[in-house]
Amino acid sequence: MNPDERAIGVDRCPVYDDATLYDGVNEIRSLVDLTFWLRRCREARGRGAGRVLEIGCGTGRLLVPALLAGYQVDGLDRSAAMLEAARERAAERGVIARLFEADCRDFDIGLRYALITIPYNALQHLHSNDEVLSFLGCVRRHLQDDGRLVIEVMQPDIALLDGAPDDEAPVAVLPDPHDSMAVLSVTERRQWCGFSQLARHTWLVRRDRVLVAELPVHLRCFFPQELDALLRLGGMRITRRWGDFDDGPPCEEGRVQLVEAADASHEARKQEKPRTPGYFERCS
Repeated sequence: MNPDERAIGVDRCPVYDDATLYDGVNEIRSLVDLTFWLRRCREARGRGAGRVLEIGCGTGRLLVPALLAGYQVDGLDRSAAMLEAARERAAERGVIARLFEADCRDFDIGLRYALITIPYNALQHLHSNDEVLSFLGCVRRHLQDDGRLVIEVMQPDIALLDGAPDDEAPVAVLPDPHDSMAVLSVTERRQWCGFSQLARHTWLVRRDRVLVAELPVHLRCFFPQELDALLRLGGMRITRRWGDFDDGPPCEEGRVQLVEAADASHEARKQEKPRTPGYFERCS
């Protein structure tokens, strides 16, 4: 197969067309990662106004609890369906969410933030280096001088990502959000494509054991030193790394990369020493 054939990138990923199904599959994840992101919001309060932008906010799974905790968090996503679900979630809980429908590779919302986050592997929908660098350019324009970007991506495990063509791994069993009398089961097929570094996942959705949908999710994998190099190329400097959601250090057995970075140009200006005027400057 051609390495680029049928790659499903950020422009046309059907998993995000049904926000209710997406939430049903992923809601349990909040038990794992929510406190990590709330700690980063708390740290941002020490930098200026402490405002946060979550890129790829989806249905507000992380954003709304952060608002309820008193943090100033805005959301950005390219899916209108997901943003509408986020607005409904916020309204149900009595908070107002400021949300922007935009492409993370090309946005300008006229605001600057103490913290910009891109959780839950959202960066992995950007399959080319040019897309990643465009994203980083947008981030730099929206970070305040001492702001930080925090990224979450998978730590690649090729043995885990690659599967036999007919192998299916269980993902979730949940009530059908559109039919209270039915049950949905979701399994996943996985294929690793080495040249493009794509983990090609396909969700197989069955209603009462009858296949009703096949939803492809193609995620680019970033190896740790590759991610470091891309951040540097994009004008960022890594300031911290974690290997789990408990703020533990990176490790060989880890499943997640959590990386904090700052705009390298701002960091360089902070470290510059005042220049001593030369003799002729002092005499003029």
